[in-house]
Amino acid sequence: MNSKNPNNNSLFTTVKSYILLLFTILDYFLQAKDERIKTKIKVSPMNISKLTLLAAVLITVSIGCQDSATSSSEIGVEANIPNAAVGKLVKTTHQRYRNGKIKNAEKMPSIFTESSFDTLSFPTIDEKMIQALTNQLDALKKRKTKKNQRIAGLDVSIEKLEETIQLLINHADNPALLKSLLTAHQTWGKDKKGNVKFTGYFTPIVRVKKQKDSLYQYPFYASPENWEGSLPTRKQIDSEGVLKGRGLEIAYASNPVDVYYMQLQGSGFIKFVETGEKILLRYDGSNRKRYRSIETYLARRDDLKIRNLSNTGVKNFLLKNLDIRQDVLNHNPSYAFFRPSKSSVKGAGGVPLMASVSIAADPKYFPIGSVALASIPIYNKKGKIDYHEYRLLLAQDVGGAIRGAGHVDIYSGVGPKGKTLASQRHHYGQLWLLLPQENHQLALNSL
Repeated sequence: MNSKNPNNNSLFTTVKSYILLLFTILDYFLQAKDERIKTKIKVSPMNISKLTLLAAVLITVSIGCQDSATSSSEIGVEANIPNAAVGKLVKTTHQRYRNGKIKNAEKMPSIFTESSFDTLSFPTIDEKMIQALTNQLDALKKRKTKKNQRIAGLDVSIEKLEETIQLLINHADNPALLKSLLTAHQTWGKDKKGNVKFTGYFTPIVRVKKQKDSLYQYPFYASPENWEGSLPTRKQIDSEGVLKGRGLEIAYASNPVDVYYMQLQGSGFIKFVETGEKILLRYDGSNRKRYRSIETYLARRDDLKIRNLSNTGVKNFLLKNLDIRQDVLNHNPSYAFFRPSKSSVKGAGGVPLMASVSIAADPKYFPIGSVALASIPIYNKKGKIDYHEYRLLLAQDVGGAIRGAGHVDIYSGVGPKGKTLASQRHHYGQLWLLLPQENHQLALNSL
């Protein structure tokens, strides 16, 4: 131990003070007027042992408090655990509300504000993430819209997005270098205070029949070709039957709510009851009607009592209230069409979706092919937020309900497991768009 260290001197002073305090207390008792106290308190070896033990406990507590105070002052507002040098800093701490929003957050000046990497960290970029980033390069090549984009003054052209991905792949094992080569631009989120709502979506599996019967009577439709004029609304399709008899029925489900939520998810598996065959249905366009939330509609209905407005809650409510089920669904005029596919689950970017990595985002703010650093809620077994964690998220999909810079949908997997995880996700975190430094080559050469 270095005796010249000022922290050591401070510790010695603290220990000395505690010992003096202990003997002062002992002296007080020995000088008490009540002789009974005098006779009962004796400075015996046993008493000395107890005092020594107490002193040791107090010293330990003192050291622990000093270490804790030092750690708090070094970590500051945003804490990352464990060591930054190895790129495994994933956990972040803030004073937050139960919904994940940061307490006392200040309003941000614009849609995107550059943040210092001193308060941020990269999660580990493993082989799985490198594969996802490689897929992201394919998504850029497949983008139908090749027009270069500027968002809030930022250059988010395909060239810049590709450069970002290549830097992440090439220097995956060097987070310190990546911090010097990239810039992080925080979105102002839903409330202009940096709080972004994270929800989840998944790939459902719906039991169907090829032919319609008394139970399986709700069709999945293929996209109508050569349709003249405006495409019909949900009400016209489901309640008035304007697409019947055109040979567009792919299969029939036993519940229109299953069809509705697969349309919201954008794709899903159907499993034929007769044969057990499972086929992926992929999104194949919509009727181009504006999405309207049935959850908001139900919440505003004073005559209805529904407490759980999650997808599962709404589905269960509609299963119990068959008399209003179709009217509620018809509130959303938007309608999605499908096509059978033998490929893996893909998003609008045309590349395979990866659970907890791929996101659906508004392309006006996070174009397909972009990469985001996120502080997202992580849940415990009870579905409550345990902590927030840094992750890389890749914009590979879009969604009718995903609008603005304050909401992204995280792909959560296939079937029941994906459904469980997706249903938990309805809390807030933060999101940073990653772009290359303008002078990143100079920064690379200087290292």
